[in-house]
Amino acid sequence: MKAGTYHHSPETRAKMSAAARGKHHSPEALEKMSATRQAVWSRPGYREKVIAAKKEWASHPEVRAKMRQAHLGKPLSPEHREKIRAASKAAWSRPEYRERHRASMSRPEVREEISAALMGRHPSPETRAKLSAANLGKHLSLEAREKVRQANLGKPGTMRGKHHSPETRAKVSAALKGRSKSPEIRAKISAAKKGLPGMSGERNPNWRGGVSFEPYCPKFTRDFKERVRSFWGRTCCLCLAPENGQRLSVHHVHANKEACCSEESPRQFVALCASCHSKVGVARKATAEEYRVHFQEMIALRGGRSYLMPGEGGDAHGSKD
Repeated sequence: MKAGTYHHSPETRAKMSAAARGKHHSPEALEKMSATRQAVWSRPGYREKVIAAKKEWASHPEVRAKMRQAHLGKPLSPEHREKIRAASKAAWSRPEYRERHRASMSRPEVREEISAALMGRHPSPETRAKLSAANLGKHLSLEAREKVRQANLGKPGTMRGKHHSPETRAKVSAALKGRSKSPEIRAKISAAKKGLPGMSGERNPNWRGGVSFEPYCPKFTRDFKERVRSFWGRTCCLCLAPENGQRLSVHHVHANKEACCSEESPRQFVALCASCHSKVGVARKATAEEYRVHFQEMIALRGGRSYLMPGEGGDAHGSKD
């Protein structure tokens, strides 16, 4: 009988379901069935034939809709879930199964099929809440973390060479807007980063010779910084954001804290918002040089000046320092 040529009536299906309810195969019968299935699946070409047939069935929207409707509202019992979990765990414990799965998932056509199937699909808020609750408090063990690290060692990042589209960036920004890390999370992050090799002192890629520990010269006063801010119209020199509630930062163009007192270093300053000042501060050497040249060009267009002289204005301003 070919698939799809005959269908049991709802009454017959109900009778068959009622007759089989509560009945279970004996361990011997289950063992025989398992051995038969393994023998069938080991036949050359059988696995590929079944996969091709399933793909053919699944390609019809009507079939997919029927399959979905048949399973709708039928949650698996805890016993059934436990059986599936145990069977999956047993399968993954076999090296040949893991290798076969890895080989299958590494095929470009398989990855493309999975990507196409998931494209445009988003979990509902209820599903997201369930996933969040199921994973809450779970952490990978040190052994698992090491395995993941070893597996990804030497591989390029998944986003290397790629860039998010403006739409994606806008979505990410909107999703994160207004969200802040709790004091407990901040403390955990701080504790996790402390003592990490390659993250402190000269081993950090943003190391600038320890300039952050050096004091500013005596002439770099609050009054002087106000004159710099007023010279630049109290707007950020990079993003042009106006000063709003918090005073703009005053950036040393040549990264010399003694610029105000030194006769050798140029006295060039710009006003930056907190975001741009942070971006300029952690920029790598090549990018930092680009910023310096850009600021110098801005100052050159203003006759080489970057701050007001005493008496020209720029005294105390009603914003937070």
